[in-house]
Amino acid sequence: MVNIKDIQQFEENKIETSKNNIIKQIFDKQKELLEKYREIEKMPVNIEINNPHHQKFLKEFTFRGIEELAEAYEAFLEKDEEHLIEEISDAIHFFTEVLIMADISESELNIIDNFRGLSEKNKLSLWKKEFIIKEFWNITYNFSIACNRLKCKPWKRTQVLTDVNSYKKILIHSYNEFMKLLNYLGFSGEEILNIYINKHLVNKFRIRSNY
Repeated sequence: MVNIKDIQQFEENKIETSKNNIIKQIFDKQKELLEKYREIEKMPVNIEINNPHHQKFLKEFTFRGIEELAEAYEAFLEKDEEHLIEEISDAIHFFTEVLIMADISESELNIIDNFRGLSEKNKLSLWKKEFIIKEFWNITYNFSIACNRLKCKPWKRTQVLTDVNSYKKILIHSYNEFMKLLNYLGFSGEEILNIYINKHLVNKFRIRSNY
């Protein structure tokens, strides 16, 4: 399987990035990938939150992000930084994609753009284990609760409509907490962008080569 560590072997083209507007850069690049994934996943162009068939996509992509977060947690416990970065990169992709699908823009997030990692050196040895474990669970819980707000079912005649504003509010809070976790793990804004961009290139390669 081709992953971040393999990128130099197949991807010569680099993406220019800036130290400013880090979250916007991530959202802009994810929108590019989403255009391709819509065709692959047979997704509608515009997601309607109270459409029961569209809710299936919102739930599935959220739980894909949660699965990657669980793998990142496993890597954290094993102190495997390479594996951690790989899984974090996937989680960034899926969680960002869900927000875009829900029509949430980066301007609605409350993220300090160029935050510094709270532990820039010796990341693995300086982690506060109990606190980090709590944060992993907190993010998993919040994204899961967001999914719980989506109660439309294709087989129901009478649908339970979602409070769209409440749903978006929970997603925004969950994403903010996710970015805080990355900061607590020691990753600066620039490092998060680089992690994202490297996996972005991997995904573009996979799409291009039908990998």
